[in-house]
Amino acid sequence: MSEKVLSGGHVSPVKASADFLGQGAPVEAGEMNQASREAALEKARSREAWSPSWEEIKALKERLAKLIVERKKEYEEMHLFGKCTLIAEELGEGQPQKYGILWKYEGGDLTIDYDDYGRNLWVTWNGRRVLVVHLGNLKLFRPGSWIREIDRLAEMANQIADEHERVQKFRELMGEMKKWEEVIE
Repeated sequence: MSEKVLSGGHVSPVKASADFLGQGAPVEAGEMNQASREAALEKARSREAWSPSWEEIKALKERLAKLIVERKKEYEEMHLFGKCTLIAEELGEGQPQKYGILWKYEGGDLTIDYDDYGRNLWVTWNGRRVLVVHLGNLKLFRPGSWIREIDRLAEMANQIADEHERVQKFRELMGEMKKWEEVIE
């Protein structure tokens, strides 16, 4: 019987399969004749030509983990979640849902969808997803020219939000002032 290495380094005995050899039913490894062994070796060699090694897989996994850390750092440093949600709320339209509001901004090549209840965010640029946040966790970030548009729109949305805040504060103070100024005779 041959052995197969499973994920986590566990070794599991497995039967050599004649299907692997292209011959039909499974056979015990010791029952293989010379021609079958040679066919199995040749097939394994041909698979190695296009099959990655475990070292290559490990290296790719490490490279991916490093890229994810770098992209998360970029995403956080750019404050993209805050900018995109501000754009959706100030420049977009809100649709009440069972829980929270689903905000949608559409402008040119950019679409931002923001679910304020679940803190889910989807940003699409030229028909491609470039940013996905699910339950507040970054799932996808593809930097590109769309970030310049986000920065431009965020500045505009920030001015509108500031104006709304000033108007609200003014109204609150005027209401309080009216209560204190009033003289009752």
